[in-house]
Amino acid sequence: RLSACLEYAHLDGLHRLLPTFEARITQEEYQATANLALSLPEEHYAAFIKALAGLTNGGAICHRLDDTAEG
Repeated sequence: RLSACLEYAHLDGLHRLLPTFEARITQEEYQATANLALSLPEEHYAAFIKALAGLTNGGAICHRLDDTAEG
């Protein structure tokens, strides 16, 4: 699981990446930026982060989430 914070302009691109990495959005919060929680297989984690960085020109902020944490 990971959290991603990105600009609205990159949301369509993010949605196009999801199937490639077997990822799904588990939580969404929209404020000044889009804040999403995503779930994906561990083996795709590094490649997904790299693809998201390329998509957003390094603008996305991602953090790995603790599986035991709520919300």
